[in-house]
Amino acid sequence: ANILLQFTVLITKMAGDIFAELQQALPPDLDQQGHNVAIIQEAIDKLDNFQTEARMRMFKLLTHKAYSQDIQQLDGALAELCASAYLLPGTLEAQLAEHAQQFRVLNAQVAQLTTQVAEEQATADVHAQATELEKHIQQGHYTECAWSVVRMRKTLQEAELGASDQVEARLSLQKLHLLEANTRSSEAQLRKVLDGAVREAVQVDAAQHTLLLRPVVAGCAPVREVWGALEALGELQERLQAVADLLLSQVVEPVLSGGLVTSVQAAPPGSQEPTRLHWAAAGPGATHNPEQSCQQVLKLVAEQLLGLDDNLLRQWGEVFWRRLCDVYIRLHAHPFVRAHPDDMDACGSKADAARGLEEFAESLGLVDEPYLGPAVEALGQQVLCAHQQRYLDQARSLLVSTSPQDLEPVQVGRPISLDEEHYRSWLSGALQEWQREEAPCGCSGEGPVLGAGQYQSSARMRAVVELVQGALADASSCGNPTTATALVGAVSKIALMVRMFQAGDQLLQAPQLAFLYHNDLRHLADAILLLWPCYGPELAPLLQQGSGADASWSAGQSAEQVPSGFLQDALLLRETARRVMQQQLEQQHAAMHELLSGLGNLRHLGPGGNAQAGITYRKTVRQLLHSLGRLGRAAVEVLPPEHAVHVCTSVLGSICGSLCADILAKRDIGIDDSRDLRDILQPLVDEALPTMLGAQPPAAPGKAQQQQLSGIPLAVVLEAATAACTPLRKLRTLLSLLEAGMKEIVGRWQQRALQADGLDQEDVEHMLCALFQDSQYRREALARVRETAH
Repeated sequence: ANILLQFTVLITKMAGDIFAELQQALPPDLDQQGHNVAIIQEAIDKLDNFQTEARMRMFKLLTHKAYSQDIQQLDGALAELCASAYLLPGTLEAQLAEHAQQFRVLNAQVAQLTTQVAEEQATADVHAQATELEKHIQQGHYTECAWSVVRMRKTLQEAELGASDQVEARLSLQKLHLLEANTRSSEAQLRKVLDGAVREAVQVDAAQHTLLLRPVVAGCAPVREVWGALEALGELQERLQAVADLLLSQVVEPVLSGGLVTSVQAAPPGSQEPTRLHWAAAGPGATHNPEQSCQQVLKLVAEQLLGLDDNLLRQWGEVFWRRLCDVYIRLHAHPFVRAHPDDMDACGSKADAARGLEEFAESLGLVDEPYLGPAVEALGQQVLCAHQQRYLDQARSLLVSTSPQDLEPVQVGRPISLDEEHYRSWLSGALQEWQREEAPCGCSGEGPVLGAGQYQSSARMRAVVELVQGALADASSCGNPTTATALVGAVSKIALMVRMFQAGDQLLQAPQLAFLYHNDLRHLADAILLLWPCYGPELAPLLQQGSGADASWSAGQSAEQVPSGFLQDALLLRETARRVMQQQLEQQHAAMHELLSGLGNLRHLGPGGNAQAGITYRKTVRQLLHSLGRLGRAAVEVLPPEHAVHVCTSVLGSICGSLCADILAKRDIGIDDSRDLRDILQPLVDEALPTMLGAQPPAAPGKAQQQQLSGIPLAVVLEAATAACTPLRKLRTLLSLLEAGMKEIVGRWQQRALQADGLDQEDVEHMLCALFQDSQYRREALARVRETAH
């Protein structure tokens, strides 16, 4: 029965792998041979062995729990063992359960006593911390107090967050509440003490106009202890900011805005009396010195409050220096500069004083990079800009103006003074041979040497030139090197504005407006170069004393030499004028070639042509003459003689060059073709230049007057323009060759007359082949042309 009871208990208790092991331990045929004593004994032995192994397993598990240092897990395992319903009386398990129950009771009593001791110890620790904090506060050890509060914070944070197992085991919930209340109370007490210490260290008596600074507070605590405690609590920047607000609003601003005088009353050595800074209205013999007052404030704060500590000075500079500079600039520097707009020496002295104040702050360790000196110097530069701005604003208004009065063209320049006797003899053919070989310049010595003739410029550009002249006149008469430099610099800036100003595309489409803009640019360039000799002797000494940077003035430069900056401005203006002219010429070339396309490259003349083509060609030539005359009149009316001739010869040369190419492209030119070509193109050759230059037919005989262009006889201008327009002379020569004989052509080639008109060997050979049939005489003529080609 005992065996069966044990078997039943084990079978009921086991499950899973243990049940499988038990089945393997019993004989498989036990139920069939249960009356066999040997088999029963074998089963009993196997059950004993299995029971022993199971007991050893249980003991090993309990041993592992005991050594795991986890009382909760061990207590749970023992409780499960004691509460098991399968324990057999008298067995080792039952005996172990009795002792386990006693162990659990003792362990609960020990845990209760441990918790009680921990709570009492926590209470004692909290009271000790509060007592120690109070002691440190009474002794003035504020920094140590602050670090104690920081440690309380950290301990409380670790306890609340369960940062470590030791904290959780050591602190109970009651201790956490007690520690939290003590931390808050200590922190509030320390903050109250620090607030009072800061107010005691820095006091402002607005009624008595006095600042009091105490290096020792509460009778025994150095003020550096206050800053150390605030830094430990992470509130140093906030408190320094509050002190900066107090000093700026109640000390610095009243002193700077009221023009007051400050004085320092130092505390007696060894006493706890505060150091005083007084400010009052300037009395007899006293002057307002804002830089000195600011230095006194900086020095007293650095010595009395911060103890010349490098770390504190650096943080104080971060919150105070820039704000002090802004107040200084707003209340003193800016009003000073506005009160002395023409005294650049005074503005420079004020900038030097500001730099001196900044150097003093830098010696204390308050300045990381220059701020005040450059800012005050920039104010002086604004005064210089104000001198320039008046001229620049006027120039800008003139350039953007669309008023008809500002755009109205005006006549400028003077007629060129010529040697009339020389040209009279030249026109009449009475010049001697030596006069032809060594021709004089043709200008009279009585006229201006640099005269370029008369031309038109806009009224606004004349006003801009007067503005430039006014700036140079003011600069030469001001007597101040800095002001003179600024005004001279205004000239270069005006030139830059004129260059950057671009008329609209619709304006440049009209030749008159483009020519007028071209003249404006060159007129200003000439004015800049010619005005310097007028004002250079007075300006040179001033620019040598000043920087002279705007005028690119060099130390060894004489007063008569135009500064390189002016030269560069003039060259850039002329280059802009050249681009404007080039753009207009390209547009005119395109327009004329569009008209020229009506001639169809002269391909309808000759055997394949017709009468209608000749009529169309003549009408096209008349249209060309009309368009050329309109362009020429605009150029002659607006441009100087030299540029007017350049426009006429450029456009006409482009047309004549195309016609020459068309003629030279014909392989066979008959007698009728030659006559048609001369009849169609001869009016263009004869009338184009006179039409463009405005040559009028002479009046009645005996009343003819010599026509002139800006003082130059028009006949001279026509000759000069013809000589400058090689394509025109080439076309004229080609038309003359159409009615010339072979001998005449070869003779003119040998005399180099054809070469002078732009024809080369290939052109002459082509004309001989196109005009004359192949013969021995033509071959000999071609041979003579080749022989005399070089």
